[in-house]
Amino acid sequence: MRKQKKIPVIFVTAKGEVNDETKGLELGAADFITKPINHMITLARVKTQLDLYEYNQSLERMVEEKTKEILQQKEQMFQQSKHAAMGEMVDAIAHQWQQPITILKLDADLLDMDFEDGRVDGEYVEKYQTSVHKQLDHMVNTLSEFRSFLRPDKKYEHFCAKSMFDRILLLLKDELIKNKIKVSVHEFNKVELYGVENEIIHLFINLINNAKDAFNEKEVQDREISVTIDTDEFRHIIKLSDNAGGIPQEIIGEIFKANVSTKKEEGKGSGIGLYMSTQIADKYGAKLDVENIQNGATFSFAVPHDTTQVNN
Repeated sequence: MRKQKKIPVIFVTAKGEVNDETKGLELGAADFITKPINHMITLARVKTQLDLYEYNQSLERMVEEKTKEILQQKEQMFQQSKHAAMGEMVDAIAHQWQQPITILKLDADLLDMDFEDGRVDGEYVEKYQTSVHKQLDHMVNTLSEFRSFLRPDKKYEHFCAKSMFDRILLLLKDELIKNKIKVSVHEFNKVELYGVENEIIHLFINLINNAKDAFNEKEVQDREISVTIDTDEFRHIIKLSDNAGGIPQEIIGEIFKANVSTKKEEGKGSGIGLYMSTQIADKYGAKLDVENIQNGATFSFAVPHDTTQVNN
């Protein structure tokens, strides 16, 4: 029945008034032939309608195939982004675990030497246990933070932007010390955001890691990252600025696209970090922008008031 509706219908009638033809076309007629019938004209019009019908059918098939192809490409890109994001997560965890593992190994080596020198007593064991527990707690907390980002049961809640950065700096403490990066946070208005905190944390971790890579690539000596938390009439704005030399002009307009990396050296950087950050921002109706400033770059995260709450 559905296919039959697409079959062209030609009205053949003795009524030749304009109103009659208009009414027939409004009822769905493909064409209108008045009597007396000219067989050659009728055959020509039938052939025209059949050709149009076949063309429309072919066009519909092409649209269906192209739509299916586009959907498959989007699904493939989504899966690639998901796998790349998981790879970034594993890499981030490895970076965060490297320092505490090194400290644990050093403590273990020192324990053996200090035991041989007779320095091991109750106080020594207590300090040793405190150090080990501190590093293990750090590793467990790091794993928990990153695991929560990948969980589907994410809880939306209000959280303080400043407290969020306290968590970020605690999470990245070892990496920041190792790379000699100083981070300062300036809160001009107390902003409370609404959403999944770990997702927003992941966004800013990506930005900080991007700055870290720029510092290392350009061998910057005095490394500083400044974070400002503020609000205007319509939005809450968090800006993250660095003095890592800025982003090359030829790619600054493309860095939020998948597989575009700010790293010049071949094989370094998947380009998925900033792409994932902008995807997270889009989820909350926020805007993630970047601009070059003197000696560096500034990333701006601006989210509308109607998705957040401010406590002044």
